[in-house]
Amino acid sequence: MVVPASGELEMGDLAKEKHYDDYNSGSPITGPISMYDLVNGGNTNGSGHSYDSTNFGSSSHPDLNTPHAFSEWYSYDHDATVLGGNGTDWHSSSYYASGPIYYTSNGTSNLGHTSQANACADTTLQGTCSHIMWRGTLANGKTLYFQYGNSMIPLEVLDGSNFSHMRFDSTWYNYTISGGTSTSTGSSTGNDAVFEVNSSGVVSNLSTCGLTSFSSSTVSNFSGVCLAIANQTYYHDGIGSLPAANDVVYSSSAGGSSNYLSAGYYRIDPLGTDQYIQVGSNGVVSSVNACGGGAPGGGGP
Repeated sequence: MVVPASGELEMGDLAKEKHYDDYNSGSPITGPISMYDLVNGGNTNGSGHSYDSTNFGSSSHPDLNTPHAFSEWYSYDHDATVLGGNGTDWHSSSYYASGPIYYTSNGTSNLGHTSQANACADTTLQGTCSHIMWRGTLANGKTLYFQYGNSMIPLEVLDGSNFSHMRFDSTWYNYTISGGTSTSTGSSTGNDAVFEVNSSGVVSNLSTCGLTSFSSSTVSNFSGVCLAIANQTYYHDGIGSLPAANDVVYSSSAGGSSNYLSAGYYRIDPLGTDQYIQVGSNGVVSSVNACGGGAPGGGGP
């Protein structure tokens, strides 16, 4: 049972919430009880039990700053489900923001920018007290969460109502989350992602600040594309090293509609994944396909 939302709280009952997931449990608690141990977990201060870490996935929870107060425990739920779910493949990133962020929720913070150009021009990277988190691959349609404080747990859905354009740092951190506790599993390299986000935290128009180069053939027809020589340097606006479906491809790093690649087929990365892309109108990649195994020009049966 959850800690009451008001009234007098008892140390022993807080210990029951932490140890038994039930503030009103009839099971005994072995003393002594240290508030430090209740907040931080373990029994460093000599508690009779070694307590779990605080579940920062609970909508109400004590913070790690001292001095600790009983009032911080109101409505704490030790077995609350973490927003977005427990599991592997969680990621976080610092972000470029037009205002400083310190231990505050996103409802009152200026986390982003009013245009992609402003986001890409910003040099103020935030990340000391807050990060943006997501689970799985960053992509259009992904839900983002706001994290603040001392534990890498998603605390609320990111609200993009007042700052619809955001930009991430190029270093992303990876986590496994279980029972309100996060475990770092290292870091990975993003591509300076810039995007829009709505009031429900959903990403759209994902791209980068500037274009990414890739090796390609000149435009070809379908039957000959996998025999074409990739001796050109072209550019795309996606977040990967190679163009993906729905990216826009250009003949120049300057981008712009005057530099859209012509509609047709292009062989890319022949010494690596050896693929070809199909480009439609306005330079938009409609599909990415593998050469070989019966693909055009691949010598299939």
